[in-house]
Amino acid sequence: MTHDEEVLAYFHDHFGDVTDPVAPEAGQLDGYPAFLQLFWQRFGFGARADGFVWLLDPTEHAWITTLFDLDQRLIPFARTSFGDLHFLDPEGEGYSFSPSYKELQPMAVSLHSAVMSVSEPDYINDDPFYERHQELWAAGQRIDRSSCFCLTPALPFGGDEVTSEVYTGDFQAYLTLLSQA
Repeated sequence: MTHDEEVLAYFHDHFGDVTDPVAPEAGQLDGYPAFLQLFWQRFGFGARADGFVWLLDPTEHAWITTLFDLDQRLIPFARTSFGDLHFLDPEGEGYSFSPSYKELQPMAVSLHSAVMSVSEPDYINDDPFYERHQELWAAGQRIDRSSCFCLTPALPFGGDEVTSEVYTGDFQAYLTLLSQA
């Protein structure tokens, strides 16, 4: 088994099956690193079973780097149900990004380790919004690939991770709101 295959197996073992995966179209992944092409061909774009983590189609989410004035080489890779993001760069580093605080933080030194990190429940479930997500999910509230859980007031406008009300809104519209703070 190659190192790429080992990482893909690790991802699947920890992330599980992707819910409602959308397969990439022919030629859609041209220009992306070979490992990411292999990853997306294997898993597609969709959600973790509990809906907290979403694997993004980078071609549909390229607008995010422009919206937040980020390096245009960053590849949108995943997001949480509350809109926090994970990016990869072509050189192989992984980053987490909080649109509420406009903070880009290094999280991994290779594409392989970034993919493995996103798959690990202990890593992603430490997110401060995970508990709120679980409460909403248990109550039957759902999002899809174009929506997210939004806070009102949003964090940059005086909101709080624990006490702000939550509503389901359009993912792009919510990030646009956060970008204007």
